[in-house]
Amino acid sequence: MSGDTPVAVSDNREKSRFEAVLDGQTAVVEYNLSPGRMLIAHTEVPVEIEGRGVASRLYAKVIETARAEGLILIPVCPVFALWLKRHEEVHDLIDPGFRRSLGLSPG
Repeated sequence: MSGDTPVAVSDNREKSRFEAVLDGQTAVVEYNLSPGRMLIAHTEVPVEIEGRGVASRLYAKVIETARAEGLILIPVCPVFALWLKRHEEVHDLIDPGFRRSLGLSPG
């Protein structure tokens, strides 16, 4: 996805999910909040917009929100967990209990 492709990304707290809209299709990252933590449960990107960087845009919003709100991330979604593993700059946000399962040092 080129950087100039407009993608609206929002945090829909009522539905506990981040949403990205592209070409009339909505991709989501579902989450659950608890005090100081955000559990990322599921990522879904419609086939019509796969491969265009939509999940990465959603994950950037997850990271932005976690940093702004001081939340630790619990990556239950395997796609998000793999993305986190590949982005060392966000490893500080991963719940220490999940670092080992991702093959990361305890922090």
